[in-house]
Amino acid sequence: MTVVARGAEVEAKLFGFRYHGAEKPAFPPVSWELPAGSSALIVGPSGCGKSTLARALSGVLSAEDDGDFSGSLRLSADGLSDGPVRVGMVLQQPDDQTILHTVGDDLAFGLENMGVALSDMPQRIDEALSLVGLDLSLDHPTSHLSGGQRQRLALAGALAMRPQLLVLDEPLQALDAEGKKQVLPAIRAVRESQPITLVVIDHEPAQWRGLVEQVVMMDASSAEVFPVESAPVEWTDQLAPISLGDESDSPTRLQSQNLVVGREIPLPGSHSLSVAAGEIVAITGPNGSGKSTLALTMAGLLTPHDGLMVTPAQPHLMSSRELARDVSFVPQNPAHHHLSDTVADDLEQGLALYGGTDRDQRRARWVERFGLSGLLHQHPATLSGGQARRLALASATIGGQKLLMLDEPSQSLDRPARQNLVDLLGELASEGVGIVLVTHDPPLIAALGAREYAVAHAEPTVLATPPASVPGWLTRANPLAVLGAATAVAVGLLARVDVVESLIALLAIVVLLAGGRAFTRKSLVRLIPVAIAAIFAAATIGLYGEQSGELLWTWGLIAVSDGSLSLALATLLRIAAIAAPAVVLFQSVDATRLADALSQRLRLPERFVMGALAALRLVQVLGDDYRQLLMTRRSRGVGDQSRLRRIPRDVFTILVIALGRSRTLATAMEARGFGAGHRTHFRRSVWSASDWLILAIGCAVVVVARAGSTLFDGGL
Repeated sequence: MTVVARGAEVEAKLFGFRYHGAEKPAFPPVSWELPAGSSALIVGPSGCGKSTLARALSGVLSAEDDGDFSGSLRLSADGLSDGPVRVGMVLQQPDDQTILHTVGDDLAFGLENMGVALSDMPQRIDEALSLVGLDLSLDHPTSHLSGGQRQRLALAGALAMRPQLLVLDEPLQALDAEGKKQVLPAIRAVRESQPITLVVIDHEPAQWRGLVEQVVMMDASSAEVFPVESAPVEWTDQLAPISLGDESDSPTRLQSQNLVVGREIPLPGSHSLSVAAGEIVAITGPNGSGKSTLALTMAGLLTPHDGLMVTPAQPHLMSSRELARDVSFVPQNPAHHHLSDTVADDLEQGLALYGGTDRDQRRARWVERFGLSGLLHQHPATLSGGQARRLALASATIGGQKLLMLDEPSQSLDRPARQNLVDLLGELASEGVGIVLVTHDPPLIAALGAREYAVAHAEPTVLATPPASVPGWLTRANPLAVLGAATAVAVGLLARVDVVESLIALLAIVVLLAGGRAFTRKSLVRLIPVAIAAIFAAATIGLYGEQSGELLWTWGLIAVSDGSLSLALATLLRIAAIAAPAVVLFQSVDATRLADALSQRLRLPERFVMGALAALRLVQVLGDDYRQLLMTRRSRGVGDQSRLRRIPRDVFTILVIALGRSRTLATAMEARGFGAGHRTHFRRSVWSASDWLILAIGCAVVVVARAGSTLFDGGL
């Protein structure tokens, strides 16, 4: 039976907050009363503190770690001001709030933190998935979800906790039209069935009309509360249109013929698209249909599986410098686009591609056109979202490129910033630039007068998911038993260096891992560095090791003997026997099952274990960031530089991105109750007789290898 959550009452009196080290408060003083079960929409320009207020309402800001509070904020439920209030929160960026590796584990995370009984979790999870329209297996990897699917997963995770206050910070920004059609009715249905209190932050108020009862209007200096009927809000998401000229006789800027695209495997269908000078084309389609992949391929940043790019001609084969003179690509995250330490230097990097002689005039014109005059000496990482997007667009076009491609350029922008984007793109189109944008923003498409190119749904959740393998003993065993057995073998081999012992141990390990179906193409590729290191170590010992037995060859400092060759071979086999299982097991062992085993069987602290598990997923996301960063470097003309020259800047850029993502991930974890008290577990870590057997086998490998070596030596 579903338990109905009662709404929480919100009462703020001159409530404010100032981050440590900040000169000004994050948002103006707020005085506000929101009755239990009511709903409110918070609107205001970018940078006025709406998201900080949302974090304060969600309880994820603290005076000790974050900043200083002023005034008062009280949340109460059932008339009790001192009782805990369950708050659910959904943040803006989907990637940064996906916490664990599978759909089921991610949804269960908040329930575990709340101490919900295991028997109640499946029903809550099924209800939440149904509400947001996600028909996915609980074992489905979160790494194989599109941005919109991740956002719905985050909303489902919050709803599964049955919150009394639900705070949504731009929850629809990453969703396609179909996703919005599913999520908005889901939120309405939740409020009708469970009278929770709802607070929404959004730049597009029109889509929330009829669902909210109050409007909080914020700017940098004030915050006012209105009943929805009298709120001075423009209840429209329409933008002022621009007028484009006739491009029927214009030269072609982009043309593809039967282009088949995909990351690892080809997506269904082919694409024949033509874009003229001065024309704007919007690529649309459901989340996960391959829109961004298509744009990246046409921009020369991914290799097509089939078909032909006629214009530009085979861009994926161009050098980075050649490509950057013809095509500009602005990624969804503007942080991936910046190359320099200041706004001025980043613009200069783009201007280096300009072939005209009026460089000074062009620089001044672009600074004025994109509103960057007061920002030239700032680091790009310190810019607001809207400022960072303007810089990315400016540096992508100042070089005079005739084809501009953008991925979700209006995401998280307020209405004035979106109108500014329309005007800027209109000016570029009037100058003969062909523009292709991937977008979920129908008002943007309408205002630009863009021709729409719809990409059909490619069933990405099926295509992107690797085929299931037949489970071996590794997938059934407790991860602690597997790691314990591997440790026993490693310790035994480290005790002494012996050819026969290492060979017997290596053969036994190969047989056992093969029986556990641990060898995959990816694991074999990852073994290549181990093999190279083992060979070099053995060669060094063979050439320079201690001499014993018959001297076979000498030259200068090099002396090869029977003893040095025997020691080299033993070293090679020992490295292989120790390192190879470590590499294979690292990939094969389920990280979530290992975390469960560490916390449930070894009783390690939950905060440490779950924090490390979330960090592992963050590392995976940062890997995607790095690949996007490399593509952006190529699109900006510096992809041909040596990796050694790029390392310092790439490391710094990834570090900045990592800090931002880790802060958001920590917020998402706290919003789901992480660290609040006793945790229950969605998965039970079971230790069976077979796990004792695995440990015994690991010890037996050492014993058998040592005995075999002794017998061999005795026979000699």
